[in-house]
Amino acid sequence: TPTIRILSDTVQECDQVIILISTSDRRRPRELPVTHVQMLLLWELILKVLPGNVKLEFCPNPIHRTYDILTKGQSGSDSFSVYADRDDCYSNFPPASQIKNFPNLLTTGRVTFKPLARTETVNISGTNVRRLVSEWRQDEFASCMPVGVDVRAAWSILSGVTRLS
Repeated sequence: TPTIRILSDTVQECDQVIILISTSDRRRPRELPVTHVQMLLLWELILKVLPGNVKLEFCPNPIHRTYDILTKGQSGSDSFSVYADRDDCYSNFPPASQIKNFPNLLTTGRVTFKPLARTETVNISGTNVRRLVSEWRQDEFASCMPVGVDVRAAWSILSGVTRLS
């Protein structure tokens, strides 16, 4: 997924990497629904193949949690890099909101926003992965999983079927 591609760069650059994941179920018309529990199980599989400086944090709203982390971070000496989809980055972290919420990080140069287009990483999205499962396209699904992830377990978590054909 794009998150995994971004991680390969950030784990080298950052002492600690936090992936913020929404606790909301993914339920959209004409899409395979994915519950928070399924997401938790899937991310636990993925975490097994990630470097030790990566941790997962499930939260109701990753954008609000990012603001919370950055606002609290003003009192320390840590620096922060925020990686996000280009559109999400610009719409959720506009300059006026940054100035309002964590001015000290900005003036000291301790926060950097790194907007990325999906095509700068890999053009795979959660929506696409859910579509592949709903269409039973197992080989393409497998190619979307990070190297080392137990693809059969991932398929089982999302499809409810315990083995790939």
